[in-house]
Amino acid sequence: MKTKIIAVVLLGALLALAIGGVAVAQSLCDQISFSTTTGTPGAAVNVYGDAYSDTDVTILWDGAAIASSTTDQYGNFSVDFTVPADAAAGEHEVIVRFTGEGSDDCPTPFVVEALAEAPAAAAPSGSKPLAKLPETGFALIPSGALLVAGFSLLLARKKRS
Repeated sequence: MKTKIIAVVLLGALLALAIGGVAVAQSLCDQISFSTTTGTPGAAVNVYGDAYSDTDVTILWDGAAIASSTTDQYGNFSVDFTVPADAAAGEHEVIVRFTGEGSDDCPTPFVVEALAEAPAAAAPSGSKPLAKLPETGFALIPSGALLVAGFSLLLARKKRS
């Protein structure tokens, strides 16, 4: 009787460990982090986390591979990538793909922000904007006429002398 009780307790303990082990197991996707999930084209991003040792890690941007690495002997990894220069503003999909033991694809949304317009050159502080010069009434034709008249008078005086 005592043996049956011990056997039932051991069986229950093994069953509890098995169920508990399943509940504790985490997805590789739960083990990754991004330095940021928003940025402008050309921004640097770091993806890091834990997986199985010697596992290939590939970063895919909208389905295209853009960076890769391999986990170390402890399963740690860190991968840098750059947001593509031609990435349109809006939401994109970044997939962290683990290949090897515990293969998995871990999609994460990444929001590309539009590049800000360059600000116009600012006037020095305290300065006033340039105003339009006032009309003086000066015109080229009357000035030319005055010049011709003056030159004619000069020639006429020379001839008299």
